Amino acid sequence: MKSRTIRFLCVFAGLAMAGPAWSNPNTRYGEVLFSKLPLRGTVSKVVWVGSWWGYKRDGIAYRLHDPAVSGLWGDEYKKKTDRFDADDATLYSPAEKLDRLLGRAGQIERDKIKAYLAAVSEKDDEVKTLMERQHELVYRINRMLAEHEGDPAWDWRETPEGKEYLENKKKIEDAGKSLDDKKFTVDTATEFEVLEHGLGQFAVEGWYGHCNAWSAAAVMEPEPRRDAVVDGVTLTPGDVKGLLTEAWMECSSSFHGSRNDWDKDEDAKKEVDFQDVTPAAFHIFFADQIGNRDKSFVIDQCTGAEVWNQPVKSYRFSVKPLYQVVDGVAKPEEVDVKRTDYSGGEGRVKSLGKKPVYRVLVTATIHWMHDGLPHETLTVQNYRDDIDDETYATAYKVREMYDDQIDLRTLTYVLWLSAPMDDPTAEILGDGEWQDADLGIYAHPDFLWQPLSNTNNYRVYENEYVDYQYLASTILPQSIESQDSPAVEPGTYSATGLPVDIPDNAPSACARVTIPVPHDLTVYKASLELTIRHTYIGDLRVRVTMPDGSYRTLKNYGTGGSADDIEKTYSVKKVKGKTAKGDWVLEVCDNAAADTGSIEKAALRITPQD
Repeated sequence: MKSRTIRFLCVFAGLAMAGPAWSNPNTRYGEVLFSKLPLRGTVSKVVWVGSWWGYKRDGIAYRLHDPAVSGLWGDEYKKKTDRFDADDATLYSPAEKLDRLLGRAGQIERDKIKAYLAAVSEKDDEVKTLMERQHELVYRINRMLAEHEGDPAWDWRETPEGKEYLENKKKIEDAGKSLDDKKFTVDTATEFEVLEHGLGQFAVEGWYGHCNAWSAAAVMEPEPRRDAVVDGVTLTPGDVKGLLTEAWMECSSSFHGSRNDWDKDEDAKKEVDFQDVTPAAFHIFFADQIGNRDKSFVIDQCTGAEVWNQPVKSYRFSVKPLYQVVDGVAKPEEVDVKRTDYSGGEGRVKSLGKKPVYRVLVTATIHWMHDGLPHETLTVQNYRDDIDDETYATAYKVREMYDDQIDLRTLTYVLWLSAPMDDPTAEILGDGEWQDADLGIYAHPDFLWQPLSNTNNYRVYENEYVDYQYLASTILPQSIESQDSPAVEPGTYSATGLPVDIPDNAPSACARVTIPVPHDLTVYKASLELTIRHTYIGDLRVRVTMPDGSYRTLKNYGTGGSADDIEKTYSVKKVKGKTAKGDWVLEVCDNAAADTGSIEKAALRITPQD
């Protein structure tokens, strides 16, 4: 359902979290102190749903507004050979609309597109069989290369597999040359998309598409939720999502793990690329990025060769010690501590030797957003973080709550700690151990990555006729919420029953105070004035939950360090248009021992809309 095998995701920049040069290599993933990694977290931003704009529907050249092709897929769509014939602006795809806006509509050579697609279709079955076989041969040849490393007398080209590979390569090249007389100058977004991200490619699989690009856009951009009208061209939310998706096809990002390209036998599942998202990497990245930093990121949710990128929304961990406690003293175990080392590029598993560690068992449930939905689907806004753990981990209940927009998985693994889990100095050591071997390719994510910034500099796989700056400056502002200014006086509402003590080192038993708002108001802006006494504010996370059940994180764990007390007014983000009437609940959680405090003041200030 996703990015094509021979076209790899985004252009990944260097690792974003290079830490100080000390002995624990897990710092490359983030915070290694177990006590500083929250047991649950949810990204406050709307991480939006949509489509992965599959190659079997010609990517963003798919005419989602055309009843003649709407809903068609695979061979049924492919057989609709007249799908680009009509030069009708009401039926245009996102790519065609952009071409029209940028003065290129007259350059789209529809007859030549049709002839090229027909030539590809004629050779497609033959080439698909050859490419599938090549994939298997590459895996086998690579294994033989590793086995004969350093042997100058051995030549892979003389093996039966090598000879077959070279013969197949020549046949595939000849098939490509047979298209030469149908090629033409590509100078529009529409032509590029059909030929490079659509059925103009040989051997397109059903999962090939833009899932990596959609994931990056859903994490980094506000959701388009209304029509944008630019120079007389109407772009629906689905159109804008498609263009943003293509514009994030290549981006700067941090990346952890390595892509698995073969999962068809048991030997392949023992390779590093099938195992290298370690439990340590998984636990740290989820808890530090979401729990501490309120940042979403992307997982390839299948461990196998297919790529299924999904942006994550939230997680929950439950932890229990596996070590014995005798007379109040925890007893470590001797474990062969292993770690996956990336210093040479590709991951290699290295042993750190036998070490005393404290083993803990973690059960993790993760939620991610869907991209297999109708193109115009808007994201459900009231994601709730207050549901019970059983509901949170039950797939059919979650899908029902969120209109099939969220999927989930529950995984278990063992972490190796340097001290008992309640010791604030306990660090996560080595890789840990996955406990989900029976899940096969669904055992754990294949890799994790976080988009950092958009760039049009690479232009290797991305549609070069989609200009991100034009989208960001001209189209996107019209498709998100209005910025009209109101002229109504704000109101202030205060919590009562204060002060309230904050439970120490109890992230699941937070201090909560209620701020009732009795008036029927539609919110334009909201802020929260707080006074919190505490001797180490880096231990605290501060959130406010609104009457509709959605919440905003005002301060995350880790910010503020060892400073004392919070006396600050926080702006509550993304509240415009919400109903103010009801209970606003302030929640303050402490995730580390030794420092205590209390909520002294909480005053909500609301500026209503006209």
